[in-house]
Amino acid sequence: MKKLFVIGGMLLAASAAWATPVQPAPTCTADMNLQTILNTANFECQVGDKIFSNFSYTASGTNPLGASQVTVEGVGPAGTSGISPDGPVSTDIGLSFSAPWTVSAGQTTDANIFFAVTVANGANMVITDTGLAQLSTLTGTGLATVGEDACAPAFNQQNQLCTPSLQVAMTFDNGSNLIQKVVDNAVAPTGSIYVGKDISVTAGTNGIVDLSRVTDTFSQSPTGAPEPATMGLAGAALVGLGFIRRRKQA
Repeated sequence: MKKLFVIGGMLLAASAAWATPVQPAPTCTADMNLQTILNTANFECQVGDKIFSNFSYTASGTNPLGASQVTVEGVGPAGTSGISPDGPVSTDIGLSFSAPWTVSAGQTTDANIFFAVTVANGANMVITDTGLAQLSTLTGTGLATVGEDACAPAFNQQNQLCTPSLQVAMTFDNGSNLIQKVVDNAVAPTGSIYVGKDISVTAGTNGIVDLSRVTDTFSQSPTGAPEPATMGLAGAALVGLGFIRRRKQA
């Protein structure tokens, strides 16, 4: 019996070593600067079980806004690290981008923000839909439009990013403070997705338009599959039972 306990302990210790998860990425905190993110090689950060990486940014228009003027923060459900101080968007996990995308009297500003979202090693929550929100104000005439581009899985077998296509767009033009949301943009269940925000702000001859925040969230849907650590322990138990049975038969 003593040998049985010793063998079982050894098997459990070995399975724990085999199932050791990859160290989590740094938390996506509030007030991260997008230019700093872009300047950091292989940057990635994590909220809950989702890792955000492969950021890119371009700007154009009569008033292009530099990446150094864009603030990034993690958002997520209660109990998840990286919660936005303004509160989560629904119960999903994502990122919020804040900047003064502001134009007046015939001016324009455009920006494209892209990044990849990947389920962390050992997690069992897949992405089944995305949510999009923008915070804008308008006086006079003008438009604030945000398009959502996406493709999945984010990487092919050569670890190259997929090519996103437009999934949905929303336009703000009613001249009052409003958070507009596009939710449940369904995608096939996936462990990774590559997404982009196409931000376009245009003012008419008598307009002032400000788009101050864009938030992107990703659903938390359980896969039902056991995590690697659980599978490792189960495997070790089966191995141990087989070994004991053979000893008894001998």
